[in-house]
Amino acid sequence: MLFEAWGRCPKKTYGVDIQDEAVELFKMSVAENNLSEKLVPVLADLTDKEQLLGSIPRESVDMVTVNPPYFKTASGSERLSPAQAKARHEILCNLEQVIASSAMLLKFGGSLKICHIPERLTDLICLMRKYGIEPKIIRFAHNKPDGKPYLVLISGKKGGKSGVIVEEPMIVGDVNKELFGS
Repeated sequence: MLFEAWGRCPKKTYGVDIQDEAVELFKMSVAENNLSEKLVPVLADLTDKEQLLGSIPRESVDMVTVNPPYFKTASGSERLSPAQAKARHEILCNLEQVIASSAMLLKFGGSLKICHIPERLTDLICLMRKYGIEPKIIRFAHNKPDGKPYLVLISGKKGGKSGVIVEEPMIVGDVNKELFGS
């Protein structure tokens, strides 16, 4: 249904992670669901451009979707497992490296879609522009209509002209009620 809204299904999707365990689980899921023609698990370090480009050709991707580490090192919860800490904190890569890698992989006119925390919105916008990705759509996600946002969804276009649209907030609590009746 999601791809129907875009009008086409992707020919190939790469799933990149630096953690061996995550990539192994992804490989198992791809194999169990006979999706090896469409989904390509990639173990890569975004800080190692040669390694990343060894799996995904430069400027070959139409869209990058990413949920990068939210927090700078030494911030946030201390009770996380090592794998959770690596996923949520800038331990193995930082936001700039994520956006730089995305720009390197995207075709001209390609889209970058990021889910992040509102506290990092200024960083997101500045870094996207630094790497030639113009922010185009911003949408905040809230649990309650009167609550503060807990996520920001931002979409940018490589080589795009300036101009951004801020969409109506997404109230996730209402979505969950509609989908799950709770």
